[in-house]
Amino acid sequence: MKRVLSIEDSALEKRMQAIIKSKYVLYIIIAILSAIAFVWIYGIRVLDPTYTEWLMRGGDLTQHYLGWKAYRMSEWMLPLGLTDALAYPSRTSIIFTDSIPIFAFFAKLFSPILPDSFQYFALWGIICFMLQGVLAARIIENYTKDRLTIIMTSLLFVFTPIMIFRMFAHTSLAGQWILLLALEPIFSYQKYSGNKKIYALICLIGVLVASIHIYFVLMCGIILVGVCLEDVLYFKRVKRSLILLVIYFAAVCVTVGIWGGFSSGASYAREGLGKYSFNLNALFNSQDGWSCIFISLPLYGNGQYEGIAYLGAGCIFILLLAVLAFISSSRIKNIVRAHWREAGVLLLISFLAVMVAVSPRITYGDKVIAELQFPEWMIKIWMMFRSTGRIAWVLVYVVMLCAIILLIKLFHKRMILTVVMFSVVLQVYDLHGVISILQDRFGQTYEYHSALQDTDFWDSVAGNSEIEHIVFTTQMEKGALFAFTDWALSNHKTVSSFHFARVDMIEQDLSVLSPDNLYVFTKENQSECLKYDLNYYLVDGYIIGCLQNFENSGNAIDIVALMRKSWTFGDNQYVRNGEDIQGERWLYEGGYSYGPYWSVTSGDYLVTIEGENIQEKAQIVIYSQGGNLHHDYEVLESTADTFVLSLSLENDVEDIEICVYNTSKSSIKLKSIELQIR
Repeated sequence: MKRVLSIEDSALEKRMQAIIKSKYVLYIIIAILSAIAFVWIYGIRVLDPTYTEWLMRGGDLTQHYLGWKAYRMSEWMLPLGLTDALAYPSRTSIIFTDSIPIFAFFAKLFSPILPDSFQYFALWGIICFMLQGVLAARIIENYTKDRLTIIMTSLLFVFTPIMIFRMFAHTSLAGQWILLLALEPIFSYQKYSGNKKIYALICLIGVLVASIHIYFVLMCGIILVGVCLEDVLYFKRVKRSLILLVIYFAAVCVTVGIWGGFSSGASYAREGLGKYSFNLNALFNSQDGWSCIFISLPLYGNGQYEGIAYLGAGCIFILLLAVLAFISSSRIKNIVRAHWREAGVLLLISFLAVMVAVSPRITYGDKVIAELQFPEWMIKIWMMFRSTGRIAWVLVYVVMLCAIILLIKLFHKRMILTVVMFSVVLQVYDLHGVISILQDRFGQTYEYHSALQDTDFWDSVAGNSEIEHIVFTTQMEKGALFAFTDWALSNHKTVSSFHFARVDMIEQDLSVLSPDNLYVFTKENQSECLKYDLNYYLVDGYIIGCLQNFENSGNAIDIVALMRKSWTFGDNQYVRNGEDIQGERWLYEGGYSYGPYWSVTSGDYLVTIEGENIQEKAQIVIYSQGGNLHHDYEVLESTADTFVLSLSLENDVEDIEICVYNTSKSSIKLKSIELQIR
């Protein structure tokens, strides 16, 4: 009996040892450590799926959240990624709000059982951290079996500045683990050389990149060129390489089509190529305080933040040590002879990534090194990825992996572990200033306060089932746009326009007014209200127009009275040889008053100028376009203290000026200038 127990105990012990040595246990440990790193930086509060207020801080993070919110509110459509809630009646794709389509789809699928307030962005974030560590480990374990070394090197990838920079900024772009997944076949080609796993892997990558962010399509496409070239160099398999390329681009196109990327009717932006590019100093440029050790280096223009590729002090230390160890090693020839194919492939994809990233304008620091010329068709394709600096992330991960692998090959196991542990500590210390800012930003509970504070009015609109759409009559400031959109989606209404990524804004047709629309005017375009026969309400600093009459609202306004523009003086603005004294404008000999650059619509107006001694001494000129266009008027009344003019405008005017010239040797006084629709 004792012998039987002994045999069973021995078998159990062997089984436990096998489990402990299993690579899956290693991956679980790395995933846990990566998740702890995420919580350390961003806190635990954001992981609450019902806590959505932190996503309303503004900027791209709010765009991503509202994109998901609109997609959730919309009915199911074909293709599956379309919503009509953000540019009604047009349909737009969830791709163009960078809301991580694959997560949005599954969240919408389970929407009936999810709480009303729900977000998946923190879940995406912690998964990105875990996959970043695990997929780095999958590559490194091909070169060392020391588990502690694998764990420590994986943490270097978790604390990569380029990933942390994107997390909860351009949130979907934090999914840089997809680049490690794509790079794995190059660093572990033997794993896929004799089987068909590579086909499934490439197909999976194609689906994922199109389901996360379009920029990853280009990055992984460049890496795939390297995968195929390596296959040709080692095994002469040209046919298989071509099949892999076809599989990848077919998977991308089908997936983009499923998400509605070809069906939104939106046009791609055509500006910015060369502005958001990669600077040749980027690997060592800490940019805006990302390092506590290295200073920021000069950049060319204000858009090259997109090309941030700072390695971090820990990775820079490993890179320099690897270079020194390599050039001083007696094994250089053997290493090159054994790995020239992989080295050639990695050099090629790094070169391609950098060439795309720098754009046609190559810069180093604040200097332009060269301006390259390319065919127009190539420029048009390039413009689709105008933030080209991002493509250099391929180079960042190639450099990190190569430096670590070189050290593993050249250093003793105990030595490499010491170096890597020191590098992780150095990397975290180098980034601790930024990490501290992120801890303060996301670790505290954020309370969102909407710009729409007139709850009585907005509750009355929300309760009106006939009002279904919010129509913006002009381009809105982003904060206001997000506030209106959040309110509309929370009350199951649509908006006519939104801030989309990589596409132009949708233009509005206001030729036909509808009773189910609420029209939003700003102070800048309030004169447009005169074009439309609507009931108007002044709410939260905006003019709201509607065919319906909200009789119980105290916000109703007389739009004609509101359009009365009056200019009183006091700030000495728009005056020559004169001055403002106690709210009155004095014009001395030869002096004149101009401005105030009002924006008015076409129509008939009365201009009233009040002052003293102006009848015989003042000359009135009305013009726009900086004096290039003069407008005729008729004098209706002229006294010593008042001028009343009749002005007819055939077209809208953006910058009308009413100029008063003092043509006498004595001073005249102006009290006010008023413009009123007739």
